[in-house]
Amino acid sequence: MALTQITTGGVDDNINIDSNTLKVDGTNNRVGIGTASPGHNLEVKGSFPDFAIVDSDTTNDKFRILHNGGGTQLMVDPNNVGPNASYFLVSVDGSEKMRLDSSGNLGIGTSSPATDLHIHTSSGSSNSEILLTNGDTGATATDGFKIALNSGEGGEIWNYENDYIRFGTNNAERMRITSGGRMYLYGSPNLFISNTASAGTSQVMIAAGHSATSVESSTLSFRVYNNGNVQNTNNSYGAISDAKLKENIVSANSQWDDIKDIRVRNYNFIEGQTHTQLGVVAQEVETVSPGLVTESPDRDDDGNDLGTVTKSVNYSVLYMKAVKALQEAMDRIETLEAKVAALEAG
Repeated sequence: MALTQITTGGVDDNINIDSNTLKVDGTNNRVGIGTASPGHNLEVKGSFPDFAIVDSDTTNDKFRILHNGGGTQLMVDPNNVGPNASYFLVSVDGSEKMRLDSSGNLGIGTSSPATDLHIHTSSGSSNSEILLTNGDTGATATDGFKIALNSGEGGEIWNYENDYIRFGTNNAERMRITSGGRMYLYGSPNLFISNTASAGTSQVMIAAGHSATSVESSTLSFRVYNNGNVQNTNNSYGAISDAKLKENIVSANSQWDDIKDIRVRNYNFIEGQTHTQLGVVAQEVETVSPGLVTESPDRDDDGNDLGTVTKSVNYSVLYMKAVKALQEAMDRIETLEAKVAALEAG
């Protein structure tokens, strides 16, 4: 390397080596590598500028910053010549705040991240939070979207500024919770609740109430137990039946033969419930009134069709058929009563 100019004698003097190779700008307290006019305290300029820190016991760099034109890279032990447990950490005020380990786990507040992203608060009285804000919101704990783990209280998901929270799979929305607390499921939704307790009325799977003053405070009005029993406070189960919603209204055909031929059985379920029940069997009902029976494909835990079906009986329609048959029976009884009265009078 040829020495072209060295000028000394004062604190404001410049040192130039090979003109554009190294420039020490004493006037502005700047150092340039690859440039004679550094615009920063330390400026490295070139087609692919990089900066490396090398251990004295190896010729391979252990820490490197590289700009390759398409982006900037920050590398720790890029040649993998150091320990396998290399890491990159950020420390503030003498305390480690963030670490990226050799397995790719990122820890915030922990030096031993256990997952891809591990956020830990050392103080038991503090919360671990992720806060997302945009230009329409501020940057406080009550703005934007927040995921929090509260000390002694459990986890939270909050959306402070918008009208809803959406959840999706396969790039499609599947569930939405609105600002009013209403939840929507979309697609081919199935809601499964699996309770580990045995069948009975000691465990409630679904409960609902009214006059609530908080999430856990309401007057109970509806519940479904583990054994399938459904209870409500007014013993009322209705269907939308307004005439304005219907057309082609005519009298139903006779249901006498169907009701007469349907077999009413005693039985118990193989699993879950051992007490004797009163009802019908779908396969037997199907031979009398096929319209009362529906089939649902059996599926495994991943939703795959197992090639079999489970049959169900539409009891609500069966009850209406029974009402129609009862009306027919009442007509016959009244006719017979009239004939008997006429015979007795004659």
